[in-house]
Amino acid sequence: MSIIKTINGSYTVDISAGINPITNKRLRIRKKGILSLKEAKKIEAQLRLKIDSRQTLKKRQMSFESLGNFFFKEITNYQKASYISTQNYNFNAHLLPYFINSTISKITKEHILIFRNHLKKSKLSPNTINKQMILLKKIFDHAVDLDLIQLNPCIGIKKLTVEKHRMDFWTPSEFKAFSNLIKEDEHVFKIFFQTLYFTGMRVGEALALTWDDIDLYTKQLRVHKTLSIIRGNIVITSPKTKHSNRLININTRLFEELMRWKETQQTIFNSYLIEQYSDTQIFQFQPRISNKDMFHKKLKLICERNNEVKRIRLHDFRHSHVALLIDNKEDALIIKERLGHASITTTMDVYGHLFPNKQKDTADRLDDFFG
Repeated sequence: MSIIKTINGSYTVDISAGINPITNKRLRIRKKGILSLKEAKKIEAQLRLKIDSRQTLKKRQMSFESLGNFFFKEITNYQKASYISTQNYNFNAHLLPYFINSTISKITKEHILIFRNHLKKSKLSPNTINKQMILLKKIFDHAVDLDLIQLNPCIGIKKLTVEKHRMDFWTPSEFKAFSNLIKEDEHVFKIFFQTLYFTGMRVGEALALTWDDIDLYTKQLRVHKTLSIIRGNIVITSPKTKHSNRLININTRLFEELMRWKETQQTIFNSYLIEQYSDTQIFQFQPRISNKDMFHKKLKLICERNNEVKRIRLHDFRHSHVALLIDNKEDALIIKERLGHASITTTMDVYGHLFPNKQKDTADRLDDFFG
């Protein structure tokens, strides 16, 4: 019997996994300490499916396309839909066309290097090429896990050097010049851009905000979800990382503007005969939910009203917020918390060059020790 109830009331799953070719002894897989029979049966079914899959795979030479299909089927269990969609695109656009006729057991490190050179010739940036190589390594890691190959051919291949581009951001005066170009009937766009500039939120995080994410007493925004578009469908998921779940204190002026917009939104909704609820998207201004593309187009349109206003991307509002805080002499730890970075190291790696150079002050103080 593969499921055994122990003396202490828990369950153990014990199933055969074939024969060890070296010792000629039967291999077994055991999972102990399972609290319920229902969970034990679920685990048993998963283990048997995995064993059957491996045994089926070993009986044939697997193609790269089949391996990719197994890989995406596996990560569906624990990866976000947005991540899977992006990686699926990369797989079909860059990896599969090159390896479509390949048998994975015959692919060597030399073949991988030749593939990378192929990507270089296709004019992809080093950063994009590195992303393709990371995905390729993960797919071959899956092949190793399935015992289809002994060694991942991507191991030992270093990343291409990525040249850091100059970071674009708006100073307070530049943001004010931009804001002055926004028309009266573009209230929702103005408050959206203000929210990005004065909170440093990611665009998807801001778009996912609903009215119940604003604490009226503490004037805090609760960031715990993000909005993205997958195959034309709007999807709400958890934020980029677990550290992205955070509370952001907002300044009084921004809070007041948000409350004024709430009243305006209610009036707009009344004209459409729809209700405004606590879980209504804050930056929704018509029956359908707002998305990134709407604000991207509006940003471009507003900037075109005055050629003297520097054009930046929506994500550069996040950089602008950091530059604003640094200029205001805010501590790096505070900046880390507002951005939702995992560590202060991440903050300094990305934005360290924006902090004032302390070396001159240090050198000047050394004069005090001169004889």
